[in-house]
This record gives sequence, C-alpha cells and structure tokens, in this order.
Amino acid sequence: MVRLTKSELKQQSVDRYLSTKRFLGGVDIPTVPKVINDLRDVFSRKFVNILDVARIIESNNVIAGEFIHAVNSGRFFDKPKCKISKVKDGLILSGGDNPELVDFITTLAMKNAFPDEVKDPSFHEMMEYCSDVAYLCKEISDEMIEIDKIEAYIFGLFVDCGYLLLNKKNTAYFNIFTRSRTQPRRALDMEYKMGADHASAGFLMAKEWSLPNWIQGGILFHNVEMGRDGSVLSEKTQDMVSVYWIASYILNEISYGGYITQEYRDEYKRQRDRLDLSEIFLSQVRKTFIIDKG
Repeated sequence: MVRLTKSELKQQSVDRYLSTKRFLGGVDIPTVPKVINDLRDVFSRKFVNILDVARIIESNNVIAGEFIHAVNSGRFFDKPKCKISKVKDGLILSGGDNPELVDFITTLAMKNAFPDEVKDPSFHEMMEYCSDVAYLCKEISDEMIEIDKIEAYIFGLFVDCGYLLLNKKNTAYFNIFTRSRTQPRRALDMEYKMGADHASAGFLMAKEWSLPNWIQGGILFHNVEMGRDGSVLSEKTQDMVSVYWIASYILNEISYGGYITQEYRDEYKRQRDRLDLSEIFLSQVRKTFIIDKG
C-alpha cells in the first residue's frame, strides 16, 4: 500500500467528505435539540444555577426520563442508594454545575435523534452497536489520563453514526455495516465504491451538533489507513481513535468470533500495544460488558 503524505491524507478525506455530502442530498441530518443549545448557553455563564439546568432538561420529557434512568443505573455517576425520580435530585448527585453534563445530555439526545427509524430492525441493530461501542470506549478510558469517560462515550456513540444516515439514503449500507464487523478493510472499499463513507457522514452529524473539534476530527479520520496514521490528528484524538478500534474489536469478537479476519485481529493488537493496555485489563472490560448486557 502506498503511504500518503499528511497533505494528501487531508485532501483525500476532504474529497470523500464532499462526495458523501452530495450522496446524502435530500436526507435530513438530525439537528441538535433545543435542550442542548439551551444547556450550552447556561454553562457559558460565569455562574450556573442548578434550577435553570433542571428546568431545561425537564422541558424535554424524553431526555428527562433518560437522564433519570441513567443516574439510577450508576453507569456514569455514583449509583444512588435510593432511586431518584426528579431531575433536580439527579443533578445534585451528578454535579449539576459540571460542564461535562452538556456532553452527557448530548449522548442521551443522540439516541433519540432518529424517531422515524426506531421501528426499523436494521436501524435498531446499528443504534445498539453504536451504544455498545460507546459503553466499551467509556470502560477502556479508565486507563487513559487525557480522556474522561463521558468524552469517550460521546466519541464512541457518534463515531459510526454515519451508517445511520447512509442507510436512510440506501439500505445497501446495512450490508456494508454488517461486513465492517468482521472485515473492516473490505467494508471500507465497498463504501468508497458506493461514493460515500460512514466517517464522512458521521462528521456531517458531529459538525451539525457542534461537537468539540477534536472529536469531529477523530470521526472524520478514524478510518484513515484503518487508524494507522496519526499524523493528521492530535495525540489525544489519535488515542481516542485507538480506544475506538479496541472497543469495536472487542464487541465484534464477542458477536462474530471466528469470522473476524486476521487483518482485523492484527489491527486490534497494534492499537492495544500503542496504548500499552494489558490483555488482562481488556479481558475484564469484555467480561464486565457481557455481564452488564445480561
């Protein structure tokens, strides 16, 4: 394989992005919900009033319910001794004046951003995959100094969301998504032949939702030479891309086992070694995920 220069990699990604944008013409990209913009406004102030935060979250019944459920589950914050039923109580437990709350609410909103597709089995499978990758990214981030667990979760949730958009345009992308779970290189080649790729589509949504620039960049470039070339990314972003590759491999290995290609197995090992993560730790992450999935 001919290795491209930094400028060539960037130009290649720009070309693919523009091609994907044309391909998705006519497809509605979910816009960021009002609740997110309102929270961003509140947290831009010098002093944050927890009552204002509660009021904004409560203005969206679906997100309010998801927030209460998430707090009670203990997945992101200390699990309450008694189940809470009010947003304000959840904010007290989770730190209602913590700016990271905006990212957390963003993840809840993204899961509900495709209301017209929720009954489609293929959409459900892809959305569950995105959620599971996000969970594993969060767990793996425990070993990372520069990446907190909510950042890792939001990256994991959005990084492959481009498949959700592409499938709205052409259902053939569901077959490509399925192929990507065992043969990511082959799936990428199939995407490029179709004229649109999920990294570029995911970047479109991340940009629409005004996610942090480093996350946008990671989404756009996460498949560059199967994650091999970090020259176009910051160290933090490349670390996050490595976490993603490890998380997606663990999930796909659980689901497909022997169907995983040797190339994919080698990529997992390379990314694991790059972050100096022990197989003992990753095996525990795998076991915890399986237990939590029930």
